[in-house]
Amino acid sequence: MDQPPVVINDPGGYVWVHEALGRKYAKEGAKLIVVYCASACLNLIALVPKENVCFRRSAWIGFHTR
Repeated sequence: MDQPPVVINDPGGYVWVHEALGRKYAKEGAKLIVVYCASACLNLIALVPKENVCFRRSAWIGFHTR
């Protein structure tokens, strides 16, 4: 049975935590639905195959400017 998708609604945090989660999700073949992603959670998007990542039309992605 397929697992339900993982909804990403994440304000960021520690880079190493998000790298570990990204590797875990990639290994499991998890599907991600991105709602809100700032800073460190971009590692999730980078590590999971693009065919398993979906952005909601209203998704908000944040980046550091410095």
